[in-house]
Amino acid sequence: MPNPRYQTRLPEDDAERVDEYVDEHGVSQSEAVRRLIRRGLEAEEDASRSEASINRTVRLVGGVLIGLVALAIILAAAGVL
Repeated sequence: MPNPRYQTRLPEDDAERVDEYVDEHGVSQSEAVRRLIRRGLEAEEDASRSEASINRTVRLVGGVLIGLVALAIILAAAGVL
């Protein structure tokens, strides 16, 4: 079964950038578009993974800070602080 075919129109500046990529890498326009789409999709996936990692870190740090504040309140109430 052949690969699905997609057609689109590009703004002139994007088309020029694709043509520059073609010249720099010695590939066809089709191959250039495939590579650039693949890289864009991979960048999106990387950004999503990074965002998820940042969110986990923020939740962890937030939990630690809440724990420290609670400990300080308990120690202050006990007259230790």
